[in-house]
Amino acid sequence: MTTNESPISYLGTTDGFSSFVGGRDLLWDAGLRDLVARESGRRTGSLTMALSDGYVPPAVRGLMADHLPVRFDRSRTALERMAADRAQRLFGAAYADVRPSSPADALQLACAALLEPEDVVLRIRTTGIDPLGPTFPGFHQRVDLDIPPGGDLDYARFVDAVHHHRPSAIVYDAANRLRSTDFALLRSVADEADSLLVADVTGITGLIAAGLLPNPIDDAHVVVAGTHGQLGGPPGGLILCGRDAGTEYRGRAIAPRLWRASLRNSRGRTDTFLAAQAHTLAAATTPWWREVAERTVDNARTLAEELSLYGYRPVTGGTDTHLVLVDLDGSGLSGAVAERALAEVGIEVTGSRFHGPEREDERHGLSLSVTTLTMRGFETADIRRCAELTHTALQAVAPTGDHDYVLDGSVGDSVRSAIAAMTTRF
Repeated sequence: MTTNESPISYLGTTDGFSSFVGGRDLLWDAGLRDLVARESGRRTGSLTMALSDGYVPPAVRGLMADHLPVRFDRSRTALERMAADRAQRLFGAAYADVRPSSPADALQLACAALLEPEDVVLRIRTTGIDPLGPTFPGFHQRVDLDIPPGGDLDYARFVDAVHHHRPSAIVYDAANRLRSTDFALLRSVADEADSLLVADVTGITGLIAAGLLPNPIDDAHVVVAGTHGQLGGPPGGLILCGRDAGTEYRGRAIAPRLWRASLRNSRGRTDTFLAAQAHTLAAATTPWWREVAERTVDNARTLAEELSLYGYRPVTGGTDTHLVLVDLDGSGLSGAVAERALAEVGIEVTGSRFHGPEREDERHGLSLSVTTLTMRGFETADIRRCAELTHTALQAVAPTGDHDYVLDGSVGDSVRSAIAAMTTRF
């Protein structure tokens, strides 16, 4: 890694990139061109708060479409080394692998490198919120320990589960947590049981990079993260190790085991995606990214507060992340109906069904992420307007079942028009 790099302009433009997008190569395909234009217009003219939404700045899009070689190579290219070096610097890691094409691939590679099929894996996950992180590999004996969205990890129950099952690895899914996680506490239990601790931070990678949430790099043996979504980069997974990179596990140090598995099971990434990853990871070290991350959390808290004024109770009373989960109890709406009805007027959210502290206490709610809106430039006043329009639309919905509804047409038209006028600034 050189130290005399030019300053990063993260949002930037596509100037200087010989991009195919919008060029003659695409113009002949009228059907594709029209579909891309329509989809782009739909997303820019709507309030995108669904968990699956992500924003990719122009500079990153330009790199992904540049005239770099489209090749898959097992050898480590200069671009891959740069991206890995930048990942290490960003997270304070001793080892970084940028080859996985997604967080799911990253978790799969880590498990394949360190575990045997007969090993028991204890997965700790938050229920009721659609998963932002990878789907867990299915070739191990898995035991699930669920945490309700509105509650904390039951430490006594966690310790009992570890003592009973004696897992070879504990995988903690921090992606959907609304509050910060005590990774040091998790590690102390893992060490007592001689278990590996794997932290999946896919959905909160950007907030960790900005220092707004605890960095598990030296508490977990392995960290799985992602460059897409919150970081605003291309689709991609990261495998990271801190102080345990050289720790011996089953006869060989962890980092060499991970790298050997990556070389064996991954063919590497195209240079265009590696360049976009390298740019994204460097940008996340800048003061600009810290400002974006802080605004993201502020926007999420503003959204939670505003929705509470309209009678939608925020689960956990608020949030420490980009996520907001509100309880629809009292509205008469299921999460599925609310999601579909809001999508009809241009507000994209994720319907949720979750349990309260008691397992039989099933609730319906909405999961909302302000990541995309913040990256597009929405500020406090805009977020308040988003909450107001969301409430206005939901008030106009009459459910006719768990999945069907009738929406007042005049209100729907009014909300759509207000959104169209609002989003012209972004």
